[in-house]
Amino acid sequence: MSTLLSLLADLREQRTFAFEEPWRLSSRSLGLAVPIVRKEYGPRGYVLLEELPGGVEVRDSGSIRRLIARSSVEKPVFIRGGLVMKGETQPRAVRFSMVILPGEEKAIEALCVDEARPIRAMARMAPARDVPARVLKELVKGDQAGVWREVRTLQMEVVPRYAAPMEEMIFLRRRARERARTREREEEERALRRVLRLITPGAARFRLRAEPLITTDLIRISEALEEARKDIRDVIERFPLLKDQVGVAILDAKGVYAMELFDHPDSWSAIAKNAGRRFAEVLAEQAEFEIFKPDKEGIMEAIRAFLDKLAACDEEVVFKNRLARTAVLKGEGIQGEYTVLEDSVIHLMAMRSEEERPHRPPEEEIPF
Repeated sequence: MSTLLSLLADLREQRTFAFEEPWRLSSRSLGLAVPIVRKEYGPRGYVLLEELPGGVEVRDSGSIRRLIARSSVEKPVFIRGGLVMKGETQPRAVRFSMVILPGEEKAIEALCVDEARPIRAMARMAPARDVPARVLKELVKGDQAGVWREVRTLQMEVVPRYAAPMEEMIFLRRRARERARTREREEEERALRRVLRLITPGAARFRLRAEPLITTDLIRISEALEEARKDIRDVIERFPLLKDQVGVAILDAKGVYAMELFDHPDSWSAIAKNAGRRFAEVLAEQAEFEIFKPDKEGIMEAIRAFLDKLAACDEEVVFKNRLARTAVLKGEGIQGEYTVLEDSVIHLMAMRSEEERPHRPPEEEIPF
């Protein structure tokens, strides 16, 4: 914890880090991004998985919550929590960040982001994109049902709100598969009724209850959302990337929504566009009128309060090898994680914890 507290004190006092001028999409935007730059830094002692296509072999273990990674890279490789891995198998999102050492084979804890696709053991996988911030919160908890629920929420609340035809854009092939499965179920039901009719009088009158079919294909939903919403595309394209930038603080009307930080500019430049995607929903929200202007001192007050909450968090180590460790953070209204490599924090990701939203049980959910 002492390494994290040292980093948080540096951020608060802006000794080697500095918070730059806030950026927002337009004068009506309700969210804004504050770039974080680093004034002093040395050589980087690791690389990111996204920077080395094929350098780390990632395969499906055959278990929904586990992937297998083997590194052939000469440097430690950092794998960021929330990164979606895809291949000829069920796509998964990495639950929390970790570091793979040269020649090491490690299990990656992951959660499914498309429950309809089957698992294919030992299939190769590669980085695809980041999960949206709302899904990341459930990943940190390790809540598979929560991840699926947030993906359904993204589909049912965000998608129809902005793009009426998007349902056809995303689900044309899925609907065809669902119709085929429905026909198969109906045929199976008819066959079962014929058998039961011979066994139990009156049994043929029963009805097999079909569960509602709601897609959780997060990659396709996210891609279609970007295609349908110009403001989302604009956030991603214009997301700030400054010289020596190492991270960003995201704010909305309630204060700091999230903060992500690396120790080196090269790491941030490698994932900046993905970070824009992760926070695009928050930064794209706009009011009907220009209701406020960013106040730098008010923004810094909110950031300092967020840092103080981080310093008071409890932590639990969830990954460890001989050089690195990752700890999950949990505190009052805040959650996140940080990764240490050779006694230095190389990455911090923290978000405001929202109150649990009530949700309908599966039998009440309305399928598309």
